[in-house]
Amino acid sequence: MKPPAPDVYCRLHNGSVQLFELGEILDECLARTRGNSMSLPSDLQKAFDALPQRLKDSILKRHDGTLIGVTAKDGVSRAKQRARYGLLMKFIGSLPAGTLGEVPLPHKLARVFRLLAIDQCGLGGVRFSSPGVTSYGDPVEDLLQEKFSKTYDISDPIDLLAYYSSQAPPPHAYWKPRVRGFIRSRLQESAFKRVWVFSVWKDEDSVLLTVPTFGNGP
Repeated sequence: MKPPAPDVYCRLHNGSVQLFELGEILDECLARTRGNSMSLPSDLQKAFDALPQRLKDSILKRHDGTLIGVTAKDGVSRAKQRARYGLLMKFIGSLPAGTLGEVPLPHKLARVFRLLAIDQCGLGGVRFSSPGVTSYGDPVEDLLQEKFSKTYDISDPIDLLAYYSSQAPPPHAYWKPRVRGFIRSRLQESAFKRVWVFSVWKDEDSVLLTVPTFGNGP
């Protein structure tokens, strides 16, 4: 059976080819929780996209570049959640610009949703998530080891791009030296030329580290 190809194929302006393998760094507990509520972020994004342009523009003006986390109460049906999407969007649009952190919900929304929290992220627009746990580990080495074990039937250079999206990276003081050493000890035997660790969280540098270092980067 032919090994799978990397996730991203790029042809650069000089005609050379660069490939990327992608992997989200995500704790298993958080992944299971997210898997149980995957429909909510997708439904919210669709509800946002279908809003009247005036309301959509109002939300974007106040909350551009944010990740809006919404968690439904246990046992609340998807139909009941959907029935409150319009009211939820209007409430989000009424919040002052720069609102961050957990936001108290009005009674009608609190009957359906147990959490509304707004965080900054490194991408434009408004994105939705459904956080389900508040404490989780950092599985970066597990993801890297899994990716390092892969093989590819291809001669073009491949970089590994591991990224934090659903969960924030841990503090750098202990994290960077450990992870850099982990990558360096295994990179030569892997299929990858370089490893990038990236974060979409706004209070983080986008590129957390590269091994080998790229230019003047981390």
